[in-house]
Amino acid sequence: MEVKTWKHFTAFLCCTGFLLALSKAQEKDPIEPLRKAVVKFGHFFVLNCTTNSSSISSCDIQERSSETYDYNDIGPTWKTFTFIVVYWSLRASCVVTCNNEPRSWETIVTVYQPPEKIELDPLPEMEVGKQYNLTCRVFGVAPIRDLTVTLLKGEEQLLVKTFKDHTDPEAGAVVVNHHMIAQKDDYSKTITCQTSLNLGPTGPLLENTSHSISLWILGKIPSIAPVLIYFTL
Repeated sequence: MEVKTWKHFTAFLCCTGFLLALSKAQEKDPIEPLRKAVVKFGHFFVLNCTTNSSSISSCDIQERSSETYDYNDIGPTWKTFTFIVVYWSLRASCVVTCNNEPRSWETIVTVYQPPEKIELDPLPEMEVGKQYNLTCRVFGVAPIRDLTVTLLKGEEQLLVKTFKDHTDPEAGAVVVNHHMIAQKDDYSKTITCQTSLNLGPTGPLLENTSHSISLWILGKIPSIAPVLIYFTL
């Protein structure tokens, strides 16, 4: 029993020591190993590097990035580095060295651009039972991997297309096709193309819709309510 009690006591001391060390570590500069940010193309991204030290003069604060920052600013316990985002990917790190103890954390910036244009290809007059191709074209959108394109007939979803495997961060165009068989009750229904650029959880959800195209079915005559005409003699 005494040996087992001693083992438990030793484990308790080790655990207490670990918690005290963790507590002291947290009194130093809080460091996140990886941060994420979302910035629109052409806008500004500010890398904020801070320290809990009483004076920045006792610390060295630098940045390491995949692009050159445009200007910086300095305060009592911080430095900021501002980038004008005219590129499609950016990784930037803060490197803070106080009392010869370097610490660093990195920010990955997602650069986005809403679609510049969404277009539906024109459709001919349709014959019932024949197959037709619906084509939606989305231009100038980034990042494509976060894009969803939905083709609608009225409120019915014909196709939902995602691009999770697209790795290129640059803005580009996508083309979505869907084969549709014309039906009698399609007359005057509208085809639309919707896009959703989901930049969550740190960025916005951007939704856009194309112009609509009304379907015309050959041989389909729109129903007209009968009109009764009375003659008085």
